[in-house]
Amino acid sequence: FIDPVWIYSSGLGILLWLTVGALPTMFRVRWIGATLAAIAIAVMAVSTFAHNARFYSDIPARFHAKVDAMTSQQALADGLVAAGADAVFGSYYDVIPVGYASGMRLRTLTNHYNRFPLTAQELAQRSITVAVDTTPTDPWGEEAVATVQQACTALPAARVGSYHLFACPPKALAFNR
Repeated sequence: FIDPVWIYSSGLGILLWLTVGALPTMFRVRWIGATLAAIAIAVMAVSTFAHNARFYSDIPARFHAKVDAMTSQQALADGLVAAGADAVFGSYYDVIPVGYASGMRLRTLTNHYNRFPLTAQELAQRSITVAVDTTPTDPWGEEAVATVQQACTALPAARVGSYHLFACPPKALAFNR
């Protein structure tokens, strides 16, 4: 339930506080710099509150929504593991949460931003059983479905929700960009 935009400015935070901390020493009359620093902090506080007031006004509901989302992701991951999936393949934003919710039982393979490339051992395997969301919500997910439909074999009756299982040659899942 943390505001999702905090990460974009966190790297610059140290520069801001160094500047505000240095303001009192930049003026011969120390109280002028201290007053300017206090004004800057007050402006930041008002801005932060105004930007986030609506977001923080409903923290209990946001917390419960987060718990519900994680519970459903864990149920999906458990179902995929029970169905025999070794990995989940697709759009980065769809498969990362499922892989995380699986507790590292499902290998996470994405077709963009591949932070987790296949190892030499995995590439040497004959096939990998992957779960793919066949009703994607973005173009990357559509690319993933097209990839498995062209290069992989659909496993009959292997379905968990909108995810279908495919036996794929590892090279078809290797990140090529």
